[in-house]
Amino acid sequence: MKIPESLSKRRYNQITKKLIQEIQDGNYSAGDRLPPERELAEKMSVSRTTLREAFIALELMRFVDIRIGSGIYVLPEAARSIENTPKLEYDPGPDDQLEMRRLIEGHLAYKAAVHAEEKDICKLQEILELMDKHRKKRSDSYRQRTVKDHEKIWKGVSMRMPEIALTAMQSHIDVIRERFFEKNI
Repeated sequence: MKIPESLSKRRYNQITKKLIQEIQDGNYSAGDRLPPERELAEKMSVSRTTLREAFIALELMRFVDIRIGSGIYVLPEAARSIENTPKLEYDPGPDDQLEMRRLIEGHLAYKAAVHAEEKDICKLQEILELMDKHRKKRSDSYRQRTVKDHEKIWKGVSMRMPEIALTAMQSHIDVIRERFFEKNI
């Protein structure tokens, strides 16, 4: 699998490229947990923030699975989609992508509160209940926080309060950003 040339422009992309090469060389196999963030950042002489951006890029390309509170695990080669990664003139970083999600998903929550029919709201409630049931089994505080965030979004939509839905969605994305950039992954 060829590593895209576009990965060499920014520092986190250089680290992404280096980690891809290590995975492809067999230094890390499918199912392996990558070394702790602090150790890897020291080994690669980069900040932990830069390393986190590289991890996000690797996750988007399906090289790794980031499991909050557990670690970062290498995915099997069959899961990787590097050839399908869109090539853009401007290569948005993970922070840019989260900001795009914040804007787009916030707008979608707003529109849902304005236009959703009762059957749509009922379906969202069913999905929320499934999410809650599934994630309670894992008893992971981050996942429980995600369920609570989605409940707030659903309440904004179901009460037909677009500003509440928008704010709840944007707050949810802000929590994701905080987890990636300000705390240990």
